Amino acid sequence: MRILIIGLGYAGRRFLGCFHSISQIRVSAGHPPLSVAAVNRSPIEDALRSYSSIPNALKQFAPDIVVVSASDGQHFNVLRELDGYSGFVICEKPLVNYHDDLFQIAHFMRHTSGFCLDLVERYSDVTSELSAFAQNNNLELARAHFIWGKDRINDHRSTSGAVSEIIHPLDLVEHVVSKSNTLSFRNSVGMRSDFSISGDRILDSLFVTTNLGRAVVSGYSSFVNIERQRTLDFIFISADGRNVFARAEFDTPAWDYDALRIWNPDAAESSLLDLRTDHGRSSMQMATIAKLSRLVQDVLAFVENGKQPTIPFCCAEDSIRLQQLLNVMELRAKTPAAYQIRGFREPLSPEYRSAESLG
Repeated sequence: MRILIIGLGYAGRRFLGCFHSISQIRVSAGHPPLSVAAVNRSPIEDALRSYSSIPNALKQFAPDIVVVSASDGQHFNVLRELDGYSGFVICEKPLVNYHDDLFQIAHFMRHTSGFCLDLVERYSDVTSELSAFAQNNNLELARAHFIWGKDRINDHRSTSGAVSEIIHPLDLVEHVVSKSNTLSFRNSVGMRSDFSISGDRILDSLFVTTNLGRAVVSGYSSFVNIERQRTLDFIFISADGRNVFARAEFDTPAWDYDALRIWNPDAAESSLLDLRTDHGRSSMQMATIAKLSRLVQDVLAFVENGKQPTIPFCCAEDSIRLQQLLNVMELRAKTPAAYQIRGFREPLSPEYRSAESLG
């Protein structure tokens, strides 16, 4: 099994850690190791096979799986170079930027054996348990609200802005409660600043209102949150007309530590479900990859054995639809004049940032 990682920045190295960890498990079980190579703009110091260009890598390495983990602004160009590729593609979120041609993306990916956008919070036990509880108890969503933010001020990495962050809670709401409906846009308000090296008018925060069928969904996402904050609140209506409340919290106090509480707001013994998990992080060789490893294992099983994923992939069609929603949110956002937040500081080098702060 051959895997090509395009872009060995922070996201690419997380994928590399996943494949290395899984490969060691495979070898200990008597299976062949995974073969991993990379295409990267800067020299690679690791003892890792590397290629100078994507066409050379595709021709010489013939990967079964390609991981697109280049910076946001490079996704379209990378996917274009994969035009005609017949293996499986894993792509970091967001799919592309708002000015890129989504119809061409569908054309580029037409021959792939499969596609998956990296929406890693789908792979949390919290997400699975909440979705199962809502379905098993015939709960209808009436209202959802989220806050999803982190500190990317003065970060050395380029970014497309807050749409890269807000995609997670939007996908989670759909994934948890909807089997047929998709989110429809209502309104958005944003703020632009120089928080990123990508420019002086990058969308650093976004507040949106949407509908999911009859339910109202609103939320705020930001790259200028001082501390990481990832919470979703759900208000359901049961079959007998009563409210059921749920709160899902992700990556708190550290990455992969998630929590879920479901309760009856009108009962003395109100708790219906209480879950806390680190997804086995304490036993893994590398922090921050517990949920990502589940995605990777699903892809490997699909490519090797045709096994359907335990969690549905965010396929090319769904990824394009989500990107269309993000594009509308950004282009229609009411934003005041851009402000200055980073000043004249130089971007912090990655060696001064921990895995937790980078995530």
